[in-house]
Amino acid sequence: MNLDQASINKALANTHMVNILKASNNHKNITNISAGLIKAVSDIYKYFEPSHYNGDLVVFSTLDNSMFSLPKSEKIHFDKNLLITLNTKTILIQNINNELFLWKNANVKKILENKNILFYYYKNKSECFYINNKRISIEPLTVSPSNFSIYYSELEEALKNYSIEKIYNSSCTRFKSTWADKKQIYFCNKPEETIHLSLEEYLKNTLRGVEVSLEFNFKSKKQVDIRVHWVNVNRSAHIEIKWLGVSLDLNKRKKSTSYTKSRAIAGAQQLKEYLDFASSDSPKIHTKGYLVIIDGRRKNTNKNIIKTITEKNGYFYQSDEIIFPDKYSQIINFEKPLRMFARPICH
Repeated sequence: MNLDQASINKALANTHMVNILKASNNHKNITNISAGLIKAVSDIYKYFEPSHYNGDLVVFSTLDNSMFSLPKSEKIHFDKNLLITLNTKTILIQNINNELFLWKNANVKKILENKNILFYYYKNKSECFYINNKRISIEPLTVSPSNFSIYYSELEEALKNYSIEKIYNSSCTRFKSTWADKKQIYFCNKPEETIHLSLEEYLKNTLRGVEVSLEFNFKSKKQVDIRVHWVNVNRSAHIEIKWLGVSLDLNKRKKSTSYTKSRAIAGAQQLKEYLDFASSDSPKIHTKGYLVIIDGRRKNTNKNIIKTITEKNGYFYQSDEIIFPDKYSQIINFEKPLRMFARPICH
């Protein structure tokens, strides 16, 4: 990804400043107010994960720098840690003199009608600015729900590129060494460690501002294959890797292991348990789970060891998507499993 969070924030400011200025009727302080609001929103998103929230988020600044009054509403001095577990229908935050104040469950629609305020508004993976009852759309620059929080979208893009660039044609030197034969029909015996090293190396070379750890241990002594932790924000990702196919024990000249799609489904349950451990071990960190499936299945390879394979048998599983139980799609931080097919060399 060519854009980092700082670049996106700058692009948002440059793109929308003129529209905000016009909509404010050329208010004399609007440039500074807009810049301050964008900085406040960016700071909030270091603690607030939009993909985990289904309500309305409003962040605003008054044009005269006055304190906004809401009768019968609870006013709380803003604590960033509150946003990790806050799950109210609406979140309203005012930025004033570089301080933030928070209200919960306010009437957002009525508040947006106020003409003395510049608003940032997020709902249902859509975001915009409001001023003088005029809506200024924010076009998405990434696949992230918000342009102010691109951390996970960076990882997801890296995983998709890894599948295409490194796995499909076995272009990664490390991953290429996991094959027991030149035609890439069988894996070597116990290829897990090398596969983990391959993905770890790719993520370290691709992502910025993160720590990538192999075989990360929870306090509960459970172990996930790879953990990605963003250094300056409260985000982490746990990646569980499962390979499918047949492996050979070259020393004994026989097949050692055969894994089918049931192994991937078992991996989903394993990852779900890791997410439960993470929420207990690190309650102040947003964590997402990613199941990566390295698919090296070939048809008609379970009986006799073969030295060549036809395209029909070699690519038989290329489009064989794995159906996971619905319960995993209901888990807000369990991302859709990513299957990476590794093709053989066919005759």
